[in-house]
Amino acid sequence: MRKLAEPSTVDRKSIAAAVIDAAARGATVGEITQVLRANKAEGARAIPVAGHRGAEPFEKLRRAVEMHRAENNRLKVCLVTLGPVGGYTPRLDFIASFFEIGGFEVVRTGVHDTPQEAADAGLSEAAPVIVICGPDNACTKGAPVAARRIKAVRPETIVVLASVPREDRIMKRCTDAGVDIFIHTKSNILEVLGEVASKLRVSV
Repeated sequence: MRKLAEPSTVDRKSIAAAVIDAAARGATVGEITQVLRANKAEGARAIPVAGHRGAEPFEKLRRAVEMHRAENNRLKVCLVTLGPVGGYTPRLDFIASFFEIGGFEVVRTGVHDTPQEAADAGLSEAAPVIVICGPDNACTKGAPVAARRIKAVRPETIVVLASVPREDRIMKRCTDAGVDIFIHTKSNILEVLGEVASKLRVSV
């Protein structure tokens, strides 16, 4: 029995040999079991994980945005375009879905011949958020022009570019002109929508 009382760090073969030895010396099954249980190290404990759905953060944001819309009616996102239709349609659909997930009202303004026209179309909607959308080459030239015009007329407008310039100088030109946020396929949707909601003073 003395061997069975030793720390349970011994291997299984040693424990089996000790059990056989104890039984040969007259120990009962109950006595052997009692010693083994007393000497057994505490096993690993499972810590329960709180369950939640991946969509919950989006649902919370959406409820907050929709409540704000009902009370203030000012959470309109206006999409304005640059360049030929065939060059921006997939991107335009992506951006529309991007904001609709968060409960924002999305308005499309159609085709525009110049950046100035695109800016004016956005301003006419009185939307607190205007998204400039177009192929990269059109955005490189036209986005700074449109953003500057929007900010000159309504500085508090959140100007979003549905693109991310690859060159630092173009990025700087856009930010200097008034682009506040850049959205692309690798953007964190929840973070971006949360940032926009925060700028619009939505309590999430």
